[in-house]
Amino acid sequence: MEQRIILEQLPVPEQYKGREIIAEQHRACHGREQYEQALRAAIDRLKDVNNWHKITGMKFARFNLMDASGEHIMHVEPQVGMHFRVNISGPATSSGEGYDWVKIVQAEDFKEGDYEGSYITVQPSDNPTASDNHTAHFYDAASSSTFMVVGKYPELSALVIDRNVSVNKDNESLGDDVRNALFGGAGMVAFSKMQWQMLSDGLVAE
Repeated sequence: MEQRIILEQLPVPEQYKGREIIAEQHRACHGREQYEQALRAAIDRLKDVNNWHKITGMKFARFNLMDASGEHIMHVEPQVGMHFRVNISGPATSSGEGYDWVKIVQAEDFKEGDYEGSYITVQPSDNPTASDNHTAHFYDAASSSTFMVVGKYPELSALVIDRNVSVNKDNESLGDDVRNALFGGAGMVAFSKMQWQMLSDGLVAE
């Protein structure tokens, strides 16, 4: 499935500054029944944010789906206004209280022509459980991550697209500045690419 065509079908944020990171995996299905089952399974995995770490095959940042007030929620589909709380090994920002935070800005199932699937787009946000409004993430608030599963019979694809990736300088302390410079630099970009590739692989695995 051609990546360019997929991206033209969906409202993925435009790339206008910083880095872009793309990870993708594809799977060919044998027959309509297998395709339908595989698509449904991949969409279910995509929406099961609390268990993403279980499908990556190795140590992965832990994601928890949180409501708008920062309370952990289970067995609920991701919706606009909810958050992901991200637990990454190593130091965290003080404003994030031990975590990095992103907010869901788009989430929907879609069918456009021959293409069908589901996607979730998030952007770095403040910590909804804290009183300050600093961006609690190593990437700045203009950055985005889009997680998607796309099917066009007989092929199924999973993509993760980071756009406008830049280091977050909206910080509460000097320690946060240093931490984000380390985490948001070239090393973290490489690590993100590896993590997103494992997630893409897991979303469409047999």
